[in-house]
Amino acid sequence: TEPSDGIDLRFVFYSVNRDEVWPISGGAQPFIGLKNARKTAIAVPPKAEQVAIAASLNGLDERINAEVAVSAKAQELK
Repeated sequence: TEPSDGIDLRFVFYSVNRDEVWPISGGAQPFIGLKNARKTAIAVPPKAEQVAIAASLNGLDERINAEVAVSAKAQELK
């Protein structure tokens, strides 16, 4: 479900699901501290733009996953 404040959840997922967004700390068990998470700003465009960006990135993910599957099948057949 979508929040009522004009935020597209898929946009948020793609915005924050990047290593360069989160200051990760720790050694053997890397983690994102709550203090750092609260300080992390995310640029939020208008809702229509969020939806378009998320749809484009989702389409790219689907194409990448399809290519990975084809490549794995080719390796299997090889």
